[in-house]
Amino acid sequence: SAEMRPQVIPANQPASITVTVAATGPADLPPIEVNVLAKLDGANDAVVRQATVPYGQSRAVTFDFKDLKPGLHQVEFSLKAADMLMADNVRYLTFKVGEARRILTVADDPDGTAFWQLAHQSKGE
Repeated sequence: SAEMRPQVIPANQPASITVTVAATGPADLPPIEVNVLAKLDGANDAVVRQATVPYGQSRAVTFDFKDLKPGLHQVEFSLKAADMLMADNVRYLTFKVGEARRILTVADDPDGTAFWQLAHQSKGE
């Protein structure tokens, strides 16, 4: 599975997506190495994350995408080595990046607003 919460984020935040992979089979078999590929917006190159999954269990793999432009984005997740059940080898997730949030500061002292502005700029907001 692939999930992201929330699926609408502001432009100045990274998109963090969790992919869960599972291995079915007898527990006495050795764990398997799984490579999960992620392609953002149909890119040719993929981001790869590896997980060791014991049979009968699942593991979560996290992908972070930064500096995304506002608009809709789609990520294709796939297994590097396909398994015997082809129907579950690929998952898609679509999310939206909104405009960066604007901040309004109201203060009695106009000179005090410069400190607020500096604090938000240093955090990349």
